[in-house]
Amino acid sequence: MNQSTTMNQIRYVALMTLAITAGTPAQVRDPPPKPVAIIAELFTSEGCSSCPPADDLLRHLLKEQPIDGVVIIGLSEHVDYWDRLGWKDRFSSAMFSRRQEEYSQVFGDDRIYTPQMVIGGREEMVGIEADKIHAAIGRAAKRPMAVLTVYATQDVVERSAAVQVEIREVPETARRGDLDVMLAIVENGLESHVKSGENAKRTLKHSAVTRTLVTVGKVPKSSGSGSFTTNVALPGGWRALQLRFVAFLQDRRTHEIHGAASAGLAIQ
Repeated sequence: MNQSTTMNQIRYVALMTLAITAGTPAQVRDPPPKPVAIIAELFTSEGCSSCPPADDLLRHLLKEQPIDGVVIIGLSEHVDYWDRLGWKDRFSSAMFSRRQEEYSQVFGDDRIYTPQMVIGGREEMVGIEADKIHAAIGRAAKRPMAVLTVYATQDVVERSAAVQVEIREVPETARRGDLDVMLAIVENGLESHVKSGENAKRTLKHSAVTRTLVTVGKVPKSSGSGSFTTNVALPGGWRALQLRFVAFLQDRRTHEIHGAASAGLAIQ
């Protein structure tokens, strides 16, 4: 076989390869799965000397988002039972102390302390135990979740926000109990200069400080979906650009969270 014949055969094979490739449709890849939103609640207080490291850990989790496939949504809930012990936390509320007490009905009466982290409404641990927190978030992300979206639009004149929450695809496993649609408004980038108490002379930085937490509706067991709207006041001390609106679906009895979403504030 001479060199010319060999070259012609090579050209023929190359052309056939191109023809076959051109006639083969491109492989369609499935889009990557959307990250799962997991709620991390930190019960904390500016009057507690053990709490600043937990506040720092929550801030790190929200900034770095260290777990693949997961969006961590933080709720920093400042309890008020430390207020009588030397320093009144300006972010504290009896609302959050009551919420922690409600969790104690699931976790046990002795599980009221600060700093306490609750992941997905289902597991609790000391708020500085990073390894346990990471593991709990990973476990929560494996459970079936409803699909939530939240929209918040500010009325500058009225100093309020119109909030809409859409819920769909509630898992069958979640539709056995009463499911409350919860809305939290959180504010980032806050700090306090503590003048007395266990953290005297310290400057404490906070992320996802929960300003308010309300129930906006209930998902019917029969439908597994719903649309909910509410209007919430925005006091003058809240900075609109630092606010996040967090919606989540929570079982009223077990307190397990079956889906979550968050959004910033659109200003008209």
